[in-house]
This record gives sequence, C-alpha cells and structure tokens, in this order.
Amino acid sequence: MNRKVFIVFLFLILSSFNIYAITKTECLGCHEYMEPKVDSGILNDSVHKDLECTYCHTDVTNIPHNSDLMEVKCVNCHGEEAKVLSQSVHAKVEND
Repeated sequence: MNRKVFIVFLFLILSSFNIYAITKTECLGCHEYMEPKVDSGILNDSVHKDLECTYCHTDVTNIPHNSDLMEVKCVNCHGEEAKVLSQSVHAKVEND
C-alpha cells in the first residue's frame, strides 16, 4: 500500500513540472508571419543560431504565449559589450 501511495505522490509531483521545451521551430511557426516578425534566414546566420528562443525569452512557457513579455536582458550574456556601449557616444546621445 505504501508503495502505491509513493508512486501516486511521485507522479503528482513530477507532473506539476513543465518538462516540455518550446523549440525555435515552434516559435518561428508563428513569428515568421506574425509580429514581431523574425526572419529565419537572418536568425540562422547569426551568432544566436544555436540557441532556442526561450534561452533569452525566459517568460515564454506556453504556446500561444502572453503578448506582454519581459524585456530581454542582453547584458546577461553580453556584459562586456554592454559595458562598452554604455561608455560610447551612442549611450550618451540616447540618455540626453
């Protein structure tokens, strides 16, 4: 009896986690045609070609997703580039 209770409990716990990963192909299924549009050719030629969209768009957990998404924080991976940009003339113009 205890083993059956444990198995049911384990099933309930594991089924509460979202273990399904949304793929780039699924994202492009909509975003090649809907706003914001993503050109798969440009994406696949970019430095981000090996990343899934949800690597940066971390609040996308379901499809279809909420239209009010969090801003992507590029600085999480591109810290040095962000530092250089923040000290450049471009950042000074943007902040004026």
